[in-house]
Amino acid sequence: MNLPFLRGLKREMRRITQKLFLFGWVVLAFSGSSTLAATYYASTQGSDSSVGTESQPFRTIRKGISVLKAGDTLYIRAGSYGESINSGNQTMPTGTSWTDAPKIAAYPGESVMTTSVGLWHSYVKYMIFDGLIIDNQRTLDEAVYLAGGANHIRFKNCEIRNSRRQGVLIPHPDTHHNEFIGCNIHSNGTTVSYDHGLYIAGSYNLLENCRIHDNATYGVHIYNGYGERATGNVVRGNLVYNNSRLGTGGGIVASHGENNLVYNNVIWGHAQTAIDITWGNPSGTKILNNTVYANGAGIYISSQSSNITVANNIVYQSGTAITNLGSNTILSNNLITDPKFANLSASDFRLQSTSPAIDAGTTLSEVTVDLDGTVRPQGTRIDIGAYEFQSGTAQVTPPTNLQIIAP
Repeated sequence: MNLPFLRGLKREMRRITQKLFLFGWVVLAFSGSSTLAATYYASTQGSDSSVGTESQPFRTIRKGISVLKAGDTLYIRAGSYGESINSGNQTMPTGTSWTDAPKIAAYPGESVMTTSVGLWHSYVKYMIFDGLIIDNQRTLDEAVYLAGGANHIRFKNCEIRNSRRQGVLIPHPDTHHNEFIGCNIHSNGTTVSYDHGLYIAGSYNLLENCRIHDNATYGVHIYNGYGERATGNVVRGNLVYNNSRLGTGGGIVASHGENNLVYNNVIWGHAQTAIDITWGNPSGTKILNNTVYANGAGIYISSQSSNITVANNIVYQSGTAITNLGSNTILSNNLITDPKFANLSASDFRLQSTSPAIDAGTTLSEVTVDLDGTVRPQGTRIDIGAYEFQSGTAQVTPPTNLQIIAP
């Protein structure tokens, strides 16, 4: 027996074994990373016994959700699904941050309609809903209901409509850090005084760049009737118009909490007040750089309110422009005379070059851009209202259908 030969053979076998071991770890690493970014599909032409690929899609949204994990995406093809996405009847997929939040989305460029989204369990967090039409068809009280501690839920580019009561309801502060971005929230509510586009009684929620219109009473109602505090909510860059559809109500209520922030919004066409800072002893609320036009009243600060800041707002043709009954209120650089809007007949509330709002505001750390995303100059005078004047820039027209309610 050739002993040197055998020793060499054993060494070579060890090297091969080590290489195979390392190769196995590499394969596992790559296969593991791919499972974190799976994409599934659902279609009205599919089957729930399919594998969920684009060529072999599932039939229902429910089935698609059942296979999702952190980082996955479910694309839903065009059609009306007649389903409620509901944490009460199936387990929801969750992420650990926005970077791995599972996404439930309309297939790009296609119209997808479902009836409601209801999430009311504390484990539900970091989910994204993108491009869905959530049409309640008056079947439930809310089209979107978030409760029970659900948090970090993002609705992006969704249309939320035709609920029996609220378009969106967030009833308690333990349901927090949820987002509505670029959504169209309209035609919700069937009763006078109680039904709103969004009823937010939770905290640290974001409402940004949405159109909120033609809802029964208020467009945005930050209010908590349970004795709790609705704190730290941000309402910015929205078009809020023609709410109070049933004859009473207004644009935005900011009450029952501390440090709610409302800025860069355009609010018009309401029977009552554009912005109410009222019930439940609100404190630290900031109302900044909004444009308010043609409402029953402008900005109302009740005697329950304290330490409110109202700065850089245009309030025009809205009954009593600003009513201040609060304590320690700061009123600064608000314009209540003709601001010279660019094209009022087209609901274009940007400024003409002769507007007295130009360079008449005070610099605010919270307001670094305008509603269009134009950077506001820091360390110098900024413009009053939701828009910073841009000389020589083509005007982009907001939604038309202006409805003027006489003060």
